[in-house]
Amino acid sequence: ISWIMAVYKNVTSSSITSLLTRGDNVRVNSISLCNNAAVTVAAQLFLSDGVNNYFLIKDVDIPTEVTLVLDHNSVKFNNSASGLSLFIKLTPASSTANVSVIIN
Repeated sequence: ISWIMAVYKNVTSSSITSLLTRGDNVRVNSISLCNNAAVTVAAQLFLSDGVNNYFLIKDVDIPTEVTLVLDHNSVKFNNSASGLSLFIKLTPASSTANVSVIIN
């Protein structure tokens, strides 16, 4: 298996957004969520096997211009073809969500 080192995404939707799909083969050591919006954003970050969802964080408020970092102790998971996908859902207090996601 060839592993990808890092993924960078900007999420501006309040819909459920895929960050990693099964088989992306990303070796996850940390995930950072930086709120670039002018308002606080509630974030949900969860894994899915296609049937069940497993939440890493649920409805955690991230104030404007603040970065939340989840480290290797809380985010290691199998992202191979037989593993899990990673999703994010943002709920901004008002206006539009704008969160930078870095997966290392």
